[in-house]
Amino acid sequence: MDRTAVITAGPTRSRLDAVRFIMNTSSGALGRVLAEEGLLRGYDVHHLHGPFSLLPRLDKRMSGSLFATEISWIDELLPALRTTSMAINPTVIFHAMAVLDYLPDTSSLTKRPSGTSWEISLKPNRKIIDLLPEIFPGSTLIGFKLETRISQECLVERAGKLARRSNAELVVANLLEWVDGDSYRCILVDRDDNIIESIRGREELSRFLWNFIESFRT
Repeated sequence: MDRTAVITAGPTRSRLDAVRFIMNTSSGALGRVLAEEGLLRGYDVHHLHGPFSLLPRLDKRMSGSLFATEISWIDELLPALRTTSMAINPTVIFHAMAVLDYLPDTSSLTKRPSGTSWEISLKPNRKIIDLLPEIFPGSTLIGFKLETRISQECLVERAGKLARRSNAELVVANLLEWVDGDSYRCILVDRDDNIIESIRGREELSRFLWNFIESFRT
């Protein structure tokens, strides 16, 4: 079995002008834990992370190699994924990055003067997860879905829809209310809207997902 993995993690941002930007909230903590577990299991991990993300902590027990790429701006993500696909055909893709759902209609490389009103129009961004099966054919895809203030039933429905649309093997779904600092809870949903597992803790989730991948790919 090929022992390579692609992990996307952390926030993404898009320019408004030379000094201002929009950005979503993500620490990259889950991506870091996933990368550390993969490295411990001997995988070569390609870690594509957003700015200010938490990075994997390396130690001598890890037999895998880490290849880290910072995605400073959202328009760098797709080219970085395509470049990675030319180098490897990964066993698994954990697409945990918080990709902006909306982008500014316009941006500028100069600084807008302060002191006046500024109306900003946003447009929907493409769904990067839907492109991953084409970029990495044959790789197992694990998706992630974060929502807020909806029922668990609705969360399962949306996660299952994402799994079917993107051909993800599983979607890790949670509510913003379930994530608070070190506290983390999620459910794992398959393409048939089944809850495969309910998990507390990023480390426990990471071990479960890597065990799933290794049993699924053998």
